[in-house]
Amino acid sequence: EEVEKLNNSDSEEQTTSRSIMLSLQGQALKLMKNLNAHQISGILWAAGRQKCAKEEYVRSSLESLLSQLDKLNAQDMDSIVWACARLEYKDSSFFKALVEECIKIFDKAQQVETKTLSPKNLSNIVWGLGKMKVKGMDRFALKAANNLTGKVEDFNPRDLSNFAWGFANIIGAKQDDSVRQLFNTIADAAQKRIEDFNAQECSKLLWAMDKVKVKHQGLLESATSKRLVEFKFDSMKEKISIEHIVAGGRNLTDGREETGATAATGGALWESSFVLADWFSRFLCRKHSQRQKLEPSMIRLPIPVKRLLEGFVLPKGSVGVEIGAGLGLASIVAKKCTKIRILATDGDLSVLSLLKRNCEINQSKVNVRKLKWGAKDVMKKLKLKDPPSIIFGSGIVYGKDKGVFRKLHQTITDLAGSETIVLLAHGQGAAPGVHDGSGFFFDTMKEEFEIYKLPFDSLHRNHRNGSNVIHLLIKKTETLATKDEKKDRSKDKKKDKKKKKEEKDVKPKRERKRKLSELCKEKDLKKKKKNKKHSKSQN
Repeated sequence: EEVEKLNNSDSEEQTTSRSIMLSLQGQALKLMKNLNAHQISGILWAAGRQKCAKEEYVRSSLESLLSQLDKLNAQDMDSIVWACARLEYKDSSFFKALVEECIKIFDKAQQVETKTLSPKNLSNIVWGLGKMKVKGMDRFALKAANNLTGKVEDFNPRDLSNFAWGFANIIGAKQDDSVRQLFNTIADAAQKRIEDFNAQECSKLLWAMDKVKVKHQGLLESATSKRLVEFKFDSMKEKISIEHIVAGGRNLTDGREETGATAATGGALWESSFVLADWFSRFLCRKHSQRQKLEPSMIRLPIPVKRLLEGFVLPKGSVGVEIGAGLGLASIVAKKCTKIRILATDGDLSVLSLLKRNCEINQSKVNVRKLKWGAKDVMKKLKLKDPPSIIFGSGIVYGKDKGVFRKLHQTITDLAGSETIVLLAHGQGAAPGVHDGSGFFFDTMKEEFEIYKLPFDSLHRNHRNGSNVIHLLIKKTETLATKDEKKDRSKDKKKDKKKKKEEKDVKPKRERKRKLSELCKEKDLKKKKKNKKHSKSQN
């Protein structure tokens, strides 16, 4: 727990936390023979929590657990599978042995009324096996499905969607009456509680339904109907009302995004947009007098981060741009907190109509514009003379399409100036590595931007568990200098071309005339020779 606190702070302490965790694992390797099953699963869980583990340690842990499988309880099994899925470590032979122990628990529960795996344990195990795509898990999945039937009301939305997602990954598109019955049961339960589902949970469940080719019209209608939700931020007097579609507007279009995701995902209300909006409500200030003192724990943070957390005032007359605005929650809150002009942009027409509607509901003067990532002349399209003071976005780095990441990178780079603040919030479903500030997108951004992770303590109190994160990006002075150098070089090249042209034009006219006369004489001589030859041939 102490190491996790370090991991949630600045980059220097994150490095320290990793070295501590790795050294703990090294010591655990030495003591492996003396550790019991519960202790091994606990250390594995911690490694999975931080996504930090030596391959040798994980392999040795699973080898040691093979001889202690009968001593594992439900929580231990949950921790092991969940951790291995997070660490992307797949050992098929171990998991086949583990699920056999799970099946014994299911069978024992049917014979004698004993407590079996809890909904959370069951959903986490199925989710983990589905994520790792371990082969030969069909028998276990069907046993788990039997265990869920009759107890579906005990599953919360997250457990229900995780179970369905993992099960669909294990079973695939197999047409079976038991599978259809299971998913209809899950869909019936989800339809009754659709208001309790968030966008991520609903998206997972509907994806699983598509995967196993089971259609449930009632769930689809409930998930694709428009709903109004109110937000009350602690530091704002006004309530913000947002109209959204839990399923993200998949009923509005049959197309798909470049990322491969269902089109109109911007119609859903994602956690990261709330996290960013809440952050704006507390740290965006209208006046310098509203600035606040930093807590002692934040004094060691990098200077750019400290300036933000003290409360920053954007200069009057400046502009803020949200890219991939979706429903516009962050833009609406930013406009309420500042006196600057806010442009909320998105590339999907159906999403833009929802965005405009939300601005009307909240009587917000946010300007709504259509903007596709990677478009040329972004400044002209948005009618901006100077770079915006702030660029922000939430839940926009997802999928695995590098082409989309390049376009997003290009758009941010074209808009950002030397003093522009870029804030990007990420929630569940972000692209691999994004939460840690790594992966393809951030690797390309690092070439031109300094990247900082805001401390979790600065986020909403219910979202400090690491599932959501906000990154601050500031353009490097070096990249700005190199860009200026490139401009100067191109100017110099143009000047050199002009000089060469002038030099050609300055040549004396007499010289040109002399050369022309010489050429004319040569031509005349050639003609005379030809004429002579022709006359001789006639004679």
